[in-house]
Amino acid sequence: MDSSKIALLVFITLILGITTLYIIDKPPIVEKARGPSGEISKMMSSFSWHGEDPDGIIIKYEYRKDGGKWIGVGESTRYIWVGYSEGEHTFDVRARDINGKSSEIVSWTFFYKPNP
Repeated sequence: MDSSKIALLVFITLILGITTLYIIDKPPIVEKARGPSGEISKMMSSFSWHGEDPDGIIIKYEYRKDGGKWIGVGESTRYIWVGYSEGEHTFDVRARDINGKSSEIVSWTFFYKPNP
């Protein structure tokens, strides 16, 4: 098919309104920036992360500690966890975009052992 026939076909398709638009809504992406890992002896840990949404806007981040309830932190990309018990702990973060899609969960795992 030559280019003039293709152009005519595209023009007719647009006039008749039989075009189909496919919109792909990709979830946001979150990456770790800083946080503890392995064995630690401090009673306070700082976590930071950054996120992006390739086709939208991140409206909030959420975190949870040790598999508990998700808690929203708005657009903040930092959290300081103080006062955990001795043993293993997990800190999870995810992002939500304007269309309600969630990112994959990003996790930090560490073991708190206080100094004697």
